[in-house]
Amino acid sequence: MDDRGSPADYPLAPRSSGTTLSGPSDGDQKDHRRRGREQPVLLLLLACAAVAFLLFSPRPALTSSQALQLAKDSRDLSPEISNEKFIASWKDVQGSRGGPRWDVEPFPGAGYIVSCLYKDRAGEFKGWFFEVFARERFARRVTRSLGDPYSQRIEDIFFRYALDLTEYEMMTFSRGTEKLPLEGFLRSILEKYGNTAEEAKNRFGPHRTVRRKNMTSIHDESYKYTITTLTWPGLALAFFQAPDKEILVSAEVFDDTHPFGPDPGVRVGMPFDSAVKLQGDPAAKEGRTATYTDEEGFYDLIFDISRSGLIQRMKLLVYMD
Repeated sequence: MDDRGSPADYPLAPRSSGTTLSGPSDGDQKDHRRRGREQPVLLLLLACAAVAFLLFSPRPALTSSQALQLAKDSRDLSPEISNEKFIASWKDVQGSRGGPRWDVEPFPGAGYIVSCLYKDRAGEFKGWFFEVFARERFARRVTRSLGDPYSQRIEDIFFRYALDLTEYEMMTFSRGTEKLPLEGFLRSILEKYGNTAEEAKNRFGPHRTVRRKNMTSIHDESYKYTITTLTWPGLALAFFQAPDKEILVSAEVFDDTHPFGPDPGVRVGMPFDSAVKLQGDPAAKEGRTATYTDEEGFYDLIFDISRSGLIQRMKLLVYMD
């Protein structure tokens, strides 16, 4: 007898209605094993994604009021008390002529720049500046020494504060008086810039350029004189110089450094309305140039005005008899 048996000796496969049952194929087993391996990897990727979302997802936007409060509550200036309390207790601030004034504005790459400015008793503009990082939600004190972006922004903030405060002081002055007589306004200009070239050099330091023009009087050909023009950054002064006298005949201002009128003065960059509120309407206005003239016609005060209404240039002319 053959030990292997005959086909008849093997049990018949069970039958069902139209379906043949069999064990898993090699392909099914491989697919099952692959899915088993992929499942832990998928879970790991999902866990990493969740961690990354928690770590790097954007936080709610930081508002300017929140940035301001962060700078005030920080302790960059003193470990003992907050910046706001430290500044309020600063003797220079307590005796200031203007401020302290807190302000906040966007700053590229970080979040915001918060400033606290004031004008001390001597009339100098001073203050502190803080960079507030939007993501990290913390503030640090910054100075000009950190580089050009900070230096330029600090200068811009000081410039705007100076204009705002000067305009406010001018408005306060004009409310306290009817109008400042033009003669008084002109006299203050002459007193500030001096009547001789030597006085101007003593006040403004070494001049940048000098130009001299020799002239002859139209009334007397024997009378000779010189018009000497000295320039400094943002300022040009011209003097009538003769053997018997010397006098300022022109003062021209191109920036906010040099004011016209009594302190705090009208400055380049201020709205022309500031001059109008102090002096009244000009005697003449042609295009964007406004001119004030005294009754005798010896003085002209000229303002060049930008399209937006700001003073671009100021000039005083004195006409010799």
